Amino acid sequence: MLSLFLPEAWTTLGIKETDTFEELRPDLQSTLQRLAGHDDITAIWTSLVRTVLAKTRVEPSGGHARTPRTALGHLRTRLNVEQEQQVLGMTCHQAKGREWDRVGVRLEQSDAAALRKGLDSSDEAHRALYVALTRARRSTLAV
Repeated sequence: MLSLFLPEAWTTLGIKETDTFEELRPDLQSTLQRLAGHDDITAIWTSLVRTVLAKTRVEPSGGHARTPRTALGHLRTRLNVEQEQQVLGMTCHQAKGREWDRVGVRLEQSDAAALRKGLDSSDEAHRALYVALTRARRSTLAV
């Protein structure tokens, strides 16, 4: 599940080559294990930055010196929640081609009106709504 946003993670870390990611995979998995535990977030970040800089051609920036405590704290929380309880938030474009047992869809008033009238396949917004509503294997819930 965490691999859902893998391309964004590569961009954030400045990784452009698949081979580089594969080389870093054990270190990244170790980082996630440490983050799921009780290790100090700053120490985890410092270790990750050192590893990425040592194993890649990424140039260090001023941003690497700052520990993204809030983001890492959110990730720690997410790692410690049972997978069945997790809810992914994504756009319908990110969800295209994927399926889940249950899906919640945030409907705007215009979406609800379109559903009452019937969707028009020539309307891009209607096609996007259709994609969002057809990602569930079992149930879709309007949220």
